[in-house]
Amino acid sequence: MIGRHIPKELKEMALSMSLQGLRDLEIPEYIGVSVPMLKKLRSAHRTGDLFPPPPIDRGRPRMLTAVQVKVRIQYLSPECCPTPTVPP
Repeated sequence: MIGRHIPKELKEMALSMSLQGLRDLEIPEYIGVSVPMLKKLRSAHRTGDLFPPPPIDRGRPRMLTAVQVKVRIQYLSPECCPTPTVPP
């Protein structure tokens, strides 16, 4: 069973209402979030998994080929590129 996407703001509002003491049966009337979803929100809030920080590096890690590694090593070596001379 696939549920619908619930925006972060709606989750925060439902959690706030739940933590302020509103009953679980009253919150869906105002917001439209199901009672099992409220229980999941409170559980995630207790464990600290509700709004985790975004990952530092997004995307798939790149695997370099042998040729790409050789080129990078070549360009990183000190004898690769002489210092440029600027004409007067």
